[in-house]
This record gives sequence, structure tokens and C-alpha cells, in this order.
Amino acid sequence: MAKKTPAPPASKPESAETVALTPPKPALVIRAPGVYAITEAEYHADPCVQPSLSRSVLKLMVDKTPAHAFITHPKLAGLDDPASGEADDEAMDYGTAAHEAFLQGHHANIVQLDFRDWRTKDAKAARAETYAAGGIPLLTRSHRRAMRLIDALEEFRRQTGAFTHGKPEQTLIWQEERRWARARVDWLPDDPSEWIWDLKTTAGSASLDAWTRVCFDKGSDIQAAFYPRGAECVRGEPPRGMKFCVIEQKPPFAISVFEMSPIAIGLAEAKIQAGISLWDNCLTTGQWPGYPWETQYIYPPPWVIRSWEDRAALSPRAMDMLREHREAGLGGQFIESGNFGG
Repeated sequence: MAKKTPAPPASKPESAETVALTPPKPALVIRAPGVYAITEAEYHADPCVQPSLSRSVLKLMVDKTPAHAFITHPKLAGLDDPASGEADDEAMDYGTAAHEAFLQGHHANIVQLDFRDWRTKDAKAARAETYAAGGIPLLTRSHRRAMRLIDALEEFRRQTGAFTHGKPEQTLIWQEERRWARARVDWLPDDPSEWIWDLKTTAGSASLDAWTRVCFDKGSDIQAAFYPRGAECVRGEPPRGMKFCVIEQKPPFAISVFEMSPIAIGLAEAKIQAGISLWDNCLTTGQWPGYPWETQYIYPPPWVIRSWEDRAALSPRAMDMLREHREAGLGGQFIESGNFGG
């Protein structure tokens, strides 16, 4: 077997001047409450001087457990930020394109790539290069649709006056007692008393029924209470509230405008207060518990009970137990306390 010829040693620079070293950019650290124009990456890395609460972290604290919040927080375990997402989904790129072009006017960042799909080697390489350059790659058919969607949003702005007299993608940094909090606002009005706007694109329906089904899963109720709270803290005046502009990603690019009801806001404020208290306790103790290991009863939700009552399929014993359950007043208690999941 032929012996390998050793590779020649790598040449060394003759002097320090021959090597151009670019020091890594230091992480952004914000030490004072205020309104900041920072990048999305800087926001998701948590620029606060100490670990801060965001809408997504709050949702994990109250809907799941502190352990879930700990594992995803960039300044704690930092495995993943649930709100940052990954730029590998075309529907997400489509929404990002709408934000870039409509809110920020960065049309040049949207790059049209003439491929049938993303499955070929050349398509994947072109897409990766576009991401690396800071662009948003869209297939030709998606690019045409995105431009029409942006035109629909511009017409909405012209007719309603929404998304005017303000700034896009602003970050609010404030303190909840001794803990830090942050929020990235799609559209922050110049007038502190005016509406805060959030832009959503959806591959589904923008109808009231459809949005009602998904908005609580997305944490939009917490967002609608948390963002105005932060705006009041840093600007000294409460905004009128938060509105959601939801536009469908397919023709006719229908648009709906939503506001969370006072009942929804009241429930969200209770969630926020509970989340802040839990967050403070976890940071103080260093303990981030998961789900309890004690055995828990699973009670049937109302729709299950109604379904079987209508079919007269409950046994006499089950009917007696259900009657006792209702007389004890436990049904509402368990349902309202969220013991069915989350």
C-alpha cells in the first residue's frame, strides 16, 4: 500500500498586518426602559441586562410549565425561542415578506427565485444563499401572490388610515416590579394614546370564527394585554388597545380587523399577573418545575357530556355521578381553572 505523502504545513503570515481579523460583534445589552429600534435577531436573543419576559415566555409559563419557559429562554437554557421560528417554511417566508415590504418598505429584500419548488439541489442552494444575504426567497408563483397581498394591504392603509403616523417593528423594554419585560410591536403609533397594530397573514381563513379558534392558541389574548401594558410603562400614557389586522394569503386577500373583548383582556391580565409572579419566584429560587407527578383526574369537558346526553348513552350510574358532580358545583370549577390541559 502506497504511503501517504504528508501535506505541507500551512503557511504562516509574515506579520500581523497581513491578517485581517474582524472581532465578533458584542451582544446588545439594554440597561434602561424605553423604545428601541433593534433587529429581530437581537430581540429574540433577549437584549435586556437580565432574563426578560416576553409574550411567548409568559404563555409557556401559564399554559405549560416553568420548565418549558426555562428550556427555551435564550438567557437560560437557550435551546430554542418559540417565537423566533426558523426560516425554512414558505408560509412563514410569505408572512415575513409582507412585514418587510408593507411595514418597513424593504421590497428589495424579497427575492424571486425561478424554480418549480424547493426540492432540487440548485433550488435549495439558491434559497440558502438568499437567506445568508439577508433576503427572503420566494418561488415565482409565491412572489406574484405576495406582491398582490402587499397591494391589498396598501389599499387597506389608504382607506382606513391604519399603519400610518408611526414606526414599524419597535421593541419595548420595561420593568415589571424588579423583573424585565420586552415586546416587539409591529406598528407603534407616534401618538401614545392611539391603537397599537399587529399584522398577521394566514394560510387559512380570516373570518371571526376561524380567528377565534386559533388566537388563544397563538397567545394573541396575552399579546393584546401585555403589549399595551409595556407601551404605557415606557411612554407614560395608555394606548387605546391593540388591533389585529389579519389577511388571507390567497386571493381575494380578504382582510379582517379584530380586537380582544373586555372579557378576553380581563382573563389575559390575570394570566399575565400569574405568569409574572411565577417568573419572579423561579428566578429567585432557581427552581423551574415541570408538570406535577401526582395523579390527576380527567373530567369530561361540557361538549363530551352534551354529546352523550343527547344520544342517551350514559348508564344510570354515570347519570347519577354526573348529577352529583353538578350539584357539588365542581364542573365549572374544574373547567374554569384550566385543569383540562394547556
